[in-house]
Amino acid sequence: MCCVPPKFCYPPDFSTLFPGLIGPPGPTGATGATGPSGATGPSGSRLASNIQGSLVGYLLPGTYALDPSAAQAYVVESVQIAVGSATANVTFTINGNPIAGLTGLAVTSTPQIFTASSGNSLNIADVLAIVVNSSAGAVNLSATITAQ
Repeated sequence: MCCVPPKFCYPPDFSTLFPGLIGPPGPTGATGATGPSGATGPSGSRLASNIQGSLVGYLLPGTYALDPSAAQAYVVESVQIAVGSATANVTFTINGNPIAGLTGLAVTSTPQIFTASSGNSLNIADVLAIVVNSSAGAVNLSATITAQ
């Protein structure tokens, strides 16, 4: 007589392990009642978020997209901006239109915060850009845009 130890699996398959002891499966039982609905989250404005942007190297006059196609609508509230050295003059735009409060900004190596006052709402697919109007040897611009 030869004995082969059973192979145990998780979860165990009792019909394979003990074929003489386990019968066919029975009918499916009735479905239970549906539970209560869960809580619904708040509606309204989204949480504030930041958009980080940087231009590395010497700043040349021109337009640079920070968000080339907005995935959702949002409002630009403020910008914290600085350059690594020297000075630059910049303007933030939406679809080429200047954002009031964020035009003709004199940017230095000291981080500054500027607040948008109007014309600062983006819709889906809009373009948020920074325009370098002039640069006096400025390098490495860094900007953090606070949006809601």
